[in-house]
Amino acid sequence: MRIAIEKIIGLLKNQSSKESNVKIHRLAYITNSKFDGNNYIDRWCKIRNSHIGEYSYIGFGSDFNNVEVGRYCSISSDVKIGLGKHPTHFFSSSPIFYSNNNPFNIKQKFIDFNDQPSRTTIKNDVWIGANVIIMDGLTINTGAVIAAGSVVTKNVGAYEVVGGVPAKVIKNRFDNKTIEKLLESKWWEKTPDKLKGFSVEYLNKRILNDMRILNIVSSNIVQDPRVLKQIETIKGVTNDYKIVGMNNSQATNKRLENLDCNYRLLGSKVDPKNILSKLIKRIRFATGVIREIKAYKPDVIHANDFDVLLMVYLSNYKKANIVYDAHEIYAKNAFINKVPLISKFVESIEKHIVKHRVNAFVTVSHAAKEYYQSKGYKKEANVITNAPILNDSREFKEIENFKEIVYQGQIVMDRGYEEFIIASSAFKQNAPSFIIRGFGPHEEVIKELISYNSENIRLDKPVEVKELVDKLAESNVGVVLTKPVSINFEYTVSNKIFECIHAGLPVILSPVKEHIYLNEKYKFGIVLKEVTPLEIEKAVRKLRDNHDLFNHLRQNAIKASKILNWQIESERLVELYKF
Repeated sequence: MRIAIEKIIGLLKNQSSKESNVKIHRLAYITNSKFDGNNYIDRWCKIRNSHIGEYSYIGFGSDFNNVEVGRYCSISSDVKIGLGKHPTHFFSSSPIFYSNNNPFNIKQKFIDFNDQPSRTTIKNDVWIGANVIIMDGLTINTGAVIAAGSVVTKNVGAYEVVGGVPAKVIKNRFDNKTIEKLLESKWWEKTPDKLKGFSVEYLNKRILNDMRILNIVSSNIVQDPRVLKQIETIKGVTNDYKIVGMNNSQATNKRLENLDCNYRLLGSKVDPKNILSKLIKRIRFATGVIREIKAYKPDVIHANDFDVLLMVYLSNYKKANIVYDAHEIYAKNAFINKVPLISKFVESIEKHIVKHRVNAFVTVSHAAKEYYQSKGYKKEANVITNAPILNDSREFKEIENFKEIVYQGQIVMDRGYEEFIIASSAFKQNAPSFIIRGFGPHEEVIKELISYNSENIRLDKPVEVKELVDKLAESNVGVVLTKPVSINFEYTVSNKIFECIHAGLPVILSPVKEHIYLNEKYKFGIVLKEVTPLEIEKAVRKLRDNHDLFNHLRQNAIKASKILNWQIESERLVELYKF
């Protein structure tokens, strides 16, 4: 009587769990089983020692023992899996002889035989009709369909339709290439909201290099290393693409002649002189971008930075997957962050668009990824760094003379250029020499400061994007001194650090989060306690005077370049384009 009462109570306890959306009928019997969520188990089911994946349901009267069920499985009524087994190689198949736990309660066992069912695996998106029996220990692969009334005695392949007693293959649901691509996509790992618009046609269109990609950036393209690398990736995926950027005076005919892609620069080459003219140019660019989107009708839009993402959102074009590539934490950049109310507003708009319209979210650093997570962004960011394309033919010769420290990059405020110049005065001429190479809005200030400290430092002309790494390789040590004066500077990372690594240079680094993270992982440089002339001087002396340390960091930089390169980073980007 007590046992009967306990069983009844057990049945009544099998209620729904609102937290994980697991609905189990009160008249189902469940023991030692796990449900991942969004499951339904109908009445009279008996589920033992099993695991049921998300979005899978089981119809009434089904009996499972030691079964692994994947995601999105549709299992009808009276399906029996794992019913146990009897020996066929003994003189008798009766349990009296091999199990004391038999229906007769006769304790006369004298044969050893394990009658417990082996683990049966039902993979993902399997549809099983009513009254099916599946022998234990089998694997029913993803996408399979089993006709009602079948008895399955052997494994079922992916996307096979089987039926009969015993079950035999009736047909494949798709051709072999489509099956291969469906399995590669692993679409079942996504939640339903991320699968809107997904179909076999959609998948084939993307995998078979038919996707139409529109890449948009508010730079002039030719001076944007990240976008130039994106272009090479896109060209390897599809011939149907377009790159849209904003025209300016730096997009010279000579530079554009070397731009081997289908592109369009919107607007005039004339650079705006004041805030009003800048605003007008931006508005015209946004209008042009929206027209391009509607005319081109892309399958994928790669939106570089928030300003472009907002334009894409305002276009109201909903037939494309959006890959949002956040080069910086836009709401915390030097201009937006001046007014906290505007910064907060931009962040809230960004969160909304990322949640409701963005299919894949990309950022440039692990620190930025953590920042977005801490701020409650609903999509997890994928880290795709600014690493250069690896040149396998580059030779790294033994360095005998420690002659040159170089700071190469855009010359803007709060990048430690002033401290770098002052540090140069602590060294005799050419022992070593200090070089700044680049251009930017802070250039005139730096020129003036150099004029007062000109003995051991010079300002070199900038080089083209394709020459950045080769030019760095002429020096001994690289410098990246971004100051942690804002959240944007603290959490993002310059592409210059990766260019130094590819040039085989030990790097003197400012103490921002991603510099610390990368150097702890790959050990290619020295992280300063703070950006001061004295700290820079000490780091230079340490590298100059300790040849073993210099060579150790140099070799680590060379090794890191084999990992931190665009060939590897672009694989992640291609996967995001596919989905």
